[in-house]
Amino acid sequence: MRKVRKIIIVSTRVRSFVVRHADSTNSWCPVCQAYELMVSPAAAAAAYMQPVRTIYRWLEDGKLHCTDDTADLQICLASLRAGETEEITRR
Repeated sequence: MRKVRKIIIVSTRVRSFVVRHADSTNSWCPVCQAYELMVSPAAAAAAYMQPVRTIYRWLEDGKLHCTDDTADLQICLASLRAGETEEITRR
């Protein structure tokens, strides 16, 4: 009688990065109700290796939190991390 073995391989991906731009601030996110790191759309695109247009599309779809209190648009980095987790789990 043959013995059948079942092998399960689990892979996890961890990404970390350091934001050292003048266009990033620690500000209040009205959706998260917490102080989060807010970055410009260009810095968010560079950090997540996506085109800037994709970041704007996610903003239009309501997937990302943003504030435009200052002179420019700022994106909540916590919403980017949450969106990336959803993309990974869908694959």
